[in-house]
Amino acid sequence: MIQIMTFNIRYGDAQDGENVWTNRRELVADVIRSYGPTVVGLQEALRYQMDFLTEGLPDYGVVGVGRDDGIRSGEHACIMYHRGRVSCLADGNFWFSDTPDLPGSKSWGNTLPRICTWARFSDLALNRCFYVFNVHWDHASQTAREKSGVLLLDQIKGRCHHDEPVVVTGDFNVESDNPAFMRLTTDEIGLRDVLRTAYRQEGAGGTFHEFSGTEDGGRIDAILVSPHWRIHGAHIDHLNEDGRYPSDHFPVTAEIE
Repeated sequence: MIQIMTFNIRYGDAQDGENVWTNRRELVADVIRSYGPTVVGLQEALRYQMDFLTEGLPDYGVVGVGRDDGIRSGEHACIMYHRGRVSCLADGNFWFSDTPDLPGSKSWGNTLPRICTWARFSDLALNRCFYVFNVHWDHASQTAREKSGVLLLDQIKGRCHHDEPVVVTGDFNVESDNPAFMRLTTDEIGLRDVLRTAYRQEGAGGTFHEFSGTEDGGRIDAILVSPHWRIHGAHIDHLNEDGRYPSDHFPVTAEIE
């Protein structure tokens, strides 16, 4: 069994009043610790946020680069992984633009660079390999999101070991009925939205709540899996401490085999 999480942990430099990073960073670590994911895709993570989490969660390694310079600068769409359960065999990054190998590049109307980090893992218990692609799509440009979907599918199809299972985690900044997202689930690859599959309906509650805790916001965070996987369960985690939430997004989790 593989446990997957996707979690937008909110940009650490944001001026969020009582919800600043220093007031909620322990909660972010607690969420990950309590679920114990094999792999977790993070969005909006700055390097010091990643360092805090890996220091507090020493069983986890991390891969990913800053979207601004391809090194450390700017937000990361990084992937954390439990080193006792999986080994990272390869990893890489591409930008959602006409020049995907150029760090910091942007096209299609997105005003900020948008990035995908991917990794190929070996399950240490089963000696089987799988890929994870972690994305953060543009928040404003529908054209950018639709073209990002096309590029993501092309990158998945072009993976070196094309017969191995795939997991996609991310903040897509659209709900599942948006054409950009629907392209992912209607393509020949056969990706399935774990929440929609597990709940057998469109609604499973929202994931974006702006620190309010409401479950009526947009369900813009998702995990998708290729047909290789059996979905045993999926849910949206609402952990909080006396009404304080670890992020303005709820994490999504899934158990897959």
